[in-house]
Amino acid sequence: MSIVIEAVFLFIFAAVMAAVEIEIEGKNGWESQLPTWYRTTGTAARIYGKLMNHKPLTGYHLFMTILTMMIFHIGFFLPPHPKWSATNECQILARYFVWSTLWDFLWFVLNPAFGVKNFKPWKIWWHAKSPWIFDLFPADYASAWLIAFLLTAAPAVTTNFAPFMRLSIVLGILIVLTAVLIPFAKYYHRWRQNMRKNDDRNKISALTRPDVA
Repeated sequence: MSIVIEAVFLFIFAAVMAAVEIEIEGKNGWESQLPTWYRTTGTAARIYGKLMNHKPLTGYHLFMTILTMMIFHIGFFLPPHPKWSATNECQILARYFVWSTLWDFLWFVLNPAFGVKNFKPWKIWWHAKSPWIFDLFPADYASAWLIAFLLTAAPAVTTNFAPFMRLSIVLGILIVLTAVLIPFAKYYHRWRQNMRKNDDRNKISALTRPDVA
């Protein structure tokens, strides 16, 4: 049961983060229209681009990665303070890599501007330079899964394969939950579009609006 709870939590967390990003970005993926710094040149940006298949390095992605990494590690700093170890770190990072691909994919599933039908390399410019596996998903996803399983399997060489099997089950449950969500995503699309029909910003007093001189 704990495996199911873990998978469901990771799924809900990914869905909520995807929804947050949709509210921030709308249809403009990879922060192309946000007031964040954007780099494709410079040492850090070039290294990032090579690791991420030529995606730009942005301030948004830098701090969002730090934030989500901190969330995954928060258990080490709050009661009951589980002891840090290389094995525990590998388990945390493995789940982060699996979760981050789900987070990315659910952005498309839940985004009314895309949906699964538009999850294609020729419709997503920031994934266009990545190799795609049978045009189903970017190779980035498979690479992240591979890294996750390598991180999980490394400690298993000297202990046991239980963590490896657990992650396999978690990934399987996440895939099933995603498949279940896809046909229901249209209801989220409708709800979001309905919420955007009326905008009450014009009802806020000019005295409290920073954009009104």
